[in-house]
Amino acid sequence: MFLSPSADGVARDEMQVTVLVRIIPAEPASRPAVRALLRTAARIREQRGFQRWQTFRAMDATGALLLLIDWDCAESLALALGDGEIQHVLSAASGWGMEITHLETLRLAFDRRLAGVDTVATLLRLTASNESTADAANRDCDLALQALAAPGSTRLYGARGADGQTAVCRIDFDTEDGIWHFLESPLRKMWSAHAGRQRETESWALNLPRLEYRRHPEQRPVAAPARPRQDSLSVHLQFQNDTGCAQVRLEGRVDAHGSTLSEKFFQALISDGCQRLEVDVSGLSGISAEALRMLTRAARSLKARGGHFVLVDNEERVRRVTRTRHLETSIR
Repeated sequence: MFLSPSADGVARDEMQVTVLVRIIPAEPASRPAVRALLRTAARIREQRGFQRWQTFRAMDATGALLLLIDWDCAESLALALGDGEIQHVLSAASGWGMEITHLETLRLAFDRRLAGVDTVATLLRLTASNESTADAANRDCDLALQALAAPGSTRLYGARGADGQTAVCRIDFDTEDGIWHFLESPLRKMWSAHAGRQRETESWALNLPRLEYRRHPEQRPVAAPARPRQDSLSVHLQFQNDTGCAQVRLEGRVDAHGSTLSEKFFQALISDGCQRLEVDVSGLSGISAEALRMLTRAARSLKARGGHFVLVDNEERVRRVTRTRHLETSIR
């Protein structure tokens, strides 16, 4: 399942491409190497079609730098690679103590996001295999949809090489804690287990905010202070591609922040083609009026697209908490 539009419903250029560059730096990295890297970044930012430059450091013994450079189309990328200064850096890298692998061009596979949420940190998943399988691409796409329900995640961007053997997935978070929570989560472990069974080489890397550049200068969002919570909100998702049915279970407490993110998550599912949304609120410690309004809006949005919304409440607390029938009317 390859998607050209993003999960927020905004159409993306189907020709968008990403360049993957792997750098094995000498220890310690020489000053000429660092200056050359920064000079190249500045040069690339001036090229037509440049979108974004992100730098990651591998979380393994190699300490490799992974550069992901986004372009609006393959033509812009080809013009940039013809730039003399950029070619000079590539050819002289070995003399500066840098081993640069060949550049790999990846095409957009999926782009799912919770619109209007700032990104504070990004986690990169890189996989490589000796053979290309459609099952691996579909598996990564499905797991990326589940990862959108992980605490703190705000966007997942996936891209694959033309041969399907190299793939990346960037996971944006609104807090740095979200990264460590995800790395220890059952979902991440399941993702890695699938890669092991498919004999894929898997690497994880953290972004380096100071070595990130965009087409237009933007002030990087500052991490919001920790929000006091009596209970955290946990979201569990199961999605069936063949039927378009999503089963979501909410556990914990839905505060104002959790309500906003839950609504954005539901809208992302609906925009991604969900036709039947089953939301189980039995695991919530309480049902607030704010949570009810959020569920009502999600139900109406799905019904407007011809879908079906199902509320699972084994305790029947929704009916006891409110005397209004707005939610019941919306889901009929």
